[in-house]
Amino acid sequence: MRSRLTVLVFALAAGCALPALAGPPDPALQRGQAIAHDTCARCHGVATGEDSRNAGAPRFVVIAGRYNEISLEDRLSEIAKQGHYEMPPQPISREDIRSLTAYIESLAQP
Repeated sequence: MRSRLTVLVFALAAGCALPALAGPPDPALQRGQAIAHDTCARCHGVATGEDSRNAGAPRFVVIAGRYNEISLEDRLSEIAKQGHYEMPPQPISREDIRSLTAYIESLAQP
């Protein structure tokens, strides 16, 4: 009985400490997530486990696996200027492209 209580106490203590270890939310990731939901979610699945509304638009989790940070940022810059398939050019700042890149990269599977 005592060993179960000890394990429970340690498990609860570890669970309580996790948010403190994570630190404050990254503003770039938050901004990237907002851009994804506002601009990209009409076609793409922008969150983990979310399917794309447009069958031809890959989920962001898939995109995260296809590109590294630099190539993804370059690709998003091209799309912003030229559009892509059904997607028209998107007026988006360089800073917002970096934030969107950071958000997509955060979805990469280990």
